[in-house]
Amino acid sequence: MIATIQRAGPPVRSSGGRVDGSSIAVPLLVLSLLLVLSLAYARPFVATPTATAGLRSEKGVRLSDRLGWYELVPAQQDSAGEEIRPTTGFVFVPGARVDSRAYARILRPLAEAGYLVAVLKEPFGLAILDPNHGKKVLDLHPEISHWVVGGHSLRGTVAASLADDDERVEGLLLLASYPADPIIRNDLKVASVSGTADGLATPADIEASRAKLPPDTAFVVIDGAVHSSFGDYGEQPGDGIPTIDRTAAQAEVDKAALALLVAVAPPPAKKKK
Repeated sequence: MIATIQRAGPPVRSSGGRVDGSSIAVPLLVLSLLLVLSLAYARPFVATPTATAGLRSEKGVRLSDRLGWYELVPAQQDSAGEEIRPTTGFVFVPGARVDSRAYARILRPLAEAGYLVAVLKEPFGLAILDPNHGKKVLDLHPEISHWVVGGHSLRGTVAASLADDDERVEGLLLLASYPADPIIRNDLKVASVSGTADGLATPADIEASRAKLPPDTAFVVIDGAVHSSFGDYGEQPGDGIPTIDRTAAQAEVDKAALALLVAVAPPPAKKKK
């Protein structure tokens, strides 16, 4: 008896033709190409050394690097030598495709003032991959009595949604951003900070957003600031040309952010000896 050896290969159809391997390979190649292009597009704008210099445990601030976010924690003592524990927290959602570290320098002064600051680490810079990311920070810190959330650019819509849905949140900070839907809550303190030279969240966009925000929203406009003035990650395609120094622009952002936090809840008072 002669054994019949069958070689592995494409199956033969009864119609006389066999399955063409290219009918599978071509779609897979196209899918792989789209995946590569998607990942390339989602690659975050990298934080500059100026930004990462703010990620240090020093001068009354302790860096806590968690799995899904990093925290800038006040590490201060009162005049009696007792630790001052923060009672108000700020959760920040980075702009789309922006390295979360790019906001360290601009947000550090809030921690120095006595507020807990948590900056989300978004996979590929896309907050849409975990819409409940911000709530995880709130859940982990039951000791915090007051919360403010904020976001830059497109991620301001995520922060606005969290603020409108979660009663633990008392304030919303929008940096070159605006909500996708009208804010329903009438007890929410809101501040909108924008730049006159922003080429992405234009002054016209910010003006149009007034109808979606509470009537008492504080609008802070920084003359000459652009979209990338709100972080330290270099220039951004489609943006305007700044006519104000980045450091000066960010000082105005810090001033507006701190004013909102103080309006929600002043930092813990220091005890006297």
